[in-house]
Amino acid sequence: MYRNTTRLTPELHYRFGKRIYIIMYIAVIIIMLAAVVIAGYFVSNLLFEGASVIAVALWIGAAVSAGVMPLLYPGYKKNVIKNIRKQLEKNSFRASINQMAFEDKTYSTLSIREDGFIEAQAVLEYTKFIKAVELRDYIYLYVNKSQAFIVARNGMTEGDFDGLKVFLRYRIPDDRYIERKE
Repeated sequence: MYRNTTRLTPELHYRFGKRIYIIMYIAVIIIMLAAVVIAGYFVSNLLFEGASVIAVALWIGAAVSAGVMPLLYPGYKKNVIKNIRKQLEKNSFRASINQMAFEDKTYSTLSIREDGFIEAQAVLEYTKFIKAVELRDYIYLYVNKSQAFIVARNGMTEGDFDGLKVFLRYRIPDDRYIERKE
């Protein structure tokens, strides 16, 4: 059995949340591109009695230009990060402590705020994790696309972090276990 106690600070929430918000911004840009291409195709059909390849290519070019322009703007990344900080401040994350136990068939967690209030408690089978992402100092155990349990290397209270990584690899299918370099 492995046990871990991870202190979740606003900085750790920010670090984790930054990735989620950047993915959301990219998704919005892709949706905008698709909308411009589809609208252009229909407008070309209405105006020209059947869209020519050139008309469709021009609309695709316009869509790509419109989608890429914000990325070329020097302050874009800065604005994205500023928006993420505002969002995190609005949610006013409080520091909390997650106590986790990794048993043979189940994972259990208890999340306690600094004032002693129990925020969450869960017992899950390992098959319930949709994805596990292993970094050098953390493992993110995703229960959906935007929520994950964070396991910190320095929070191990029983067992060692490298042993826990091997333990989880045997319980979470290979196609859902991702190893990343930070």
